[in-house]
Amino acid sequence: MKGRYTCDNNSQTNESQEKVRNQLKYGALMGEAKSSIQYSLQDGDDELLHLIKTYNNQKEQKHMESLQVQSRKRRDTSYQVITTSEDNLVDIQNIQDPIYHQPKGQIPFKRLRSTAEKGHKAARKLLSEITQNERQR
Repeated sequence: MKGRYTCDNNSQTNESQEKVRNQLKYGALMGEAKSSIQYSLQDGDDELLHLIKTYNNQKEQKHMESLQVQSRKRRDTSYQVITTSEDNLVDIQNIQDPIYHQPKGQIPFKRLRSTAEKGHKAARKLLSEITQNERQR
């Protein structure tokens, strides 16, 4: 019998396992990349550079094609898609945290009044208390 406050942690464990797998994969790739760079520098050949450039171009082309397909689908459903300065397609509806400029400095259109200003009830009380205290001395 499951308790009232227990929860299913399968999704959390799956996410953490995937994160660990990605970290292990990253480490293995970095080790292989470092050794292949060393071999390439020792031999003085450009084969590795050519191989990496073709791989990156293929992946970038696939990514751009998938973004274009997504943008076509979204245009059909009246979503707004913009192109950034780096030619990336971005759906305006999917922006979760837009950039907001937080102004610094004095608060505009907000005047804070001192308690010692004339016309302020607290100032009148303070001034009357001060004068009464001086008279009592």
